[in-house]
This record gives sequence, structure tokens and C-alpha cells, in this order.
Amino acid sequence: NSVDGPHFRYVHNTEIVPEIESYETEGHQARMRSIQKFPTPRGVVDGRIDVDNQGPGFGVTRFSGIVDTFLIGAATPVDQNRCEVRFNFKTKQLGDAATTSSVGAAFVREVSKQFEEDRPIWENKAHLRRPALADTDPPFMKFRKWYAQFYAEPADGEHDVWAPEAPDVEFQPAFEPAEPTASRKHRTSN
Repeated sequence: NSVDGPHFRYVHNTEIVPEIESYETEGHQARMRSIQKFPTPRGVVDGRIDVDNQGPGFGVTRFSGIVDTFLIGAATPVDQNRCEVRFNFKTKQLGDAATTSSVGAAFVREVSKQFEEDRPIWENKAHLRRPALADTDPPFMKFRKWYAQFYAEPADGEHDVWAPEAPDVEFQPAFEPAEPTASRKHRTSN
């Protein structure tokens, strides 16, 4: 998701798609900078989502706008088909402890909910070697090139599609359709 701003509209039902300002890679590091407009009950709030990855398994995300939040995400593969993901959030003080706790908890719930909305995509995604991309699409191929350095085995050039493997029948994650996100609830137009 690091470079896929448009998915916010189609997966998370946000009205406004984040604008990716830049996506840069150097060695094991990748940096994404974006502008985000967050809809709230009091109107749209200008903000940012900036991500710094140290390889594919560790990232720091800085959210600013509604509540300045620092998110550390760590993903560890536990077998061929599963990863364990841990998040740690730190929110900026908003005056009193009760307000900080309430707003911070709501923000954490929203991010966690959006993570769950992404899960069916990750579990069913197929790799297309040459996807049909428009000039206006995010830098997917640059992201892929950066990510490929971490593969245990290089991808061969003989296949155009790598479909996801069938899930382990003993492990079937529970999936419940998500409720509308805060962004969807506070839309100003249809």
C-alpha cells in the first residue's frame, strides 16, 4: 500500500485520494511523502501521511492533520502464506489526557479497521509481470523494483502471472465486512 493512494477511495471509501508528492528509494530504504485531506464532522482537515521503510518488514508512518500520530509497523513472515504484523502508535498530546486518549483511540481504531479492509486484497492478489498501468498511476513498478531485492529467490521472467497459493485449509482467517470508515460517514457529496 505504500504507493497506492487511489486504493483509499476504492477500498476505504474515502472521498479524497491522497496525492503522492514523492517516492524515493535507496538501498534498503524507501520514503513516500503524501498530502491527505481528512474529512471530519467539522469539515476537511489538511494533513500528511509520510512513510519511511527500512526494508519490507519495518516502517515508520507519520500522520499529521487531525491528530499528529507516529506509527511503527513491523511485519514478520511466519510461514509461506502468513505474516505477523505489529503496530505501535504514539499520538501528540491534545491538551488534556482524556481528549488525547479519546481522539488517539478513535484514530487507532480507524487505522486498524482500514488494515482489515486491505486483508482480502492481500490474500487474493495475483502478480502481473506487466500490469496495465496509466501514466497517472502511482509508482508501482518503482516499488516493485525496490521490493524485489528482498526476495529469497529471484522471480523468473517466464511467467506473466503469479496467482496466490490457496490458503492453508486449517488456517482460515475470519473476515467480516467492514463498516463504513470515518471518511465515508462524513462525506459532503455522493
